[in-house]
Amino acid sequence: MNKKLFFLFAIFILFFSYVWGQSDLKVSVRINPEIIITGESFTLTFIVDYPIPEDVSIIMPPFSGALVLDRFLRTPHIVSAGRQTSFGQTSLVQTSLEFRLIPYISGRIVLGPFSVVTPNGTSEIEAVVLNIRSEKGEQIFTRSLRWEGIPLRITAGERVTFVLRMQTDINNLQSARPSSFFMPEVPQGVILSQSQITAQERERGVVLKLTLIPLSGGEFFLPERILQHENLRFEIPELRISINNR
Repeated sequence: MNKKLFFLFAIFILFFSYVWGQSDLKVSVRINPEIIITGESFTLTFIVDYPIPEDVSIIMPPFSGALVLDRFLRTPHIVSAGRQTSFGQTSLVQTSLEFRLIPYISGRIVLGPFSVVTPNGTSEIEAVVLNIRSEKGEQIFTRSLRWEGIPLRITAGERVTFVLRMQTDINNLQSARPSSFFMPEVPQGVILSQSQITAQERERGVVLKLTLIPLSGGEFFLPERILQHENLRFEIPELRISINNR
């Protein structure tokens, strides 16, 4: 009988520990200052409701070329005793993950999503949208681009060619940059190379022609990007292709 009670008690403790470990992790996001200007630093801070900074980590996608990381600080965040926060009554010590960033391109930048990890669990944080103003207030001309010839699904080892095209307005075509300007970072597990653009394709607004050979199954993904040259901003949408194993 005692052995049975001990066994049930052990099961209860293990279940309680599991539930406690899976509890939601509370995280708030702060941006300072609210108005972000090119060339001037701002801070993106995650306040994590966990008291030991050394046990807190954050998983985030790489910064785009529009942002430069100037400093990262992981420090305790002291909350006054008895103070109510957006979380309700919280612990006296939390963790602050502070990124000091410098933007070099004006416009809309999507940063994230993020994952904050502690021994108490993981919290998934939605992407942060930054609206960055130009330092001198000069007029910015936006060029929207789109991917064409994208298959929904291919097989590993299969070759596919697709293009990035800009609207064929005469002013847009005159503002086009060399293909190397639009070349993305090559993800792991694929062969991705530029192909030569014909004169006819260039007249139709093609600015980049890529050939893809995936080496394994999964997903080929290129994130949304914003590139800028002088007062011209080029907005490139994300790209996804599902890849089957051979």
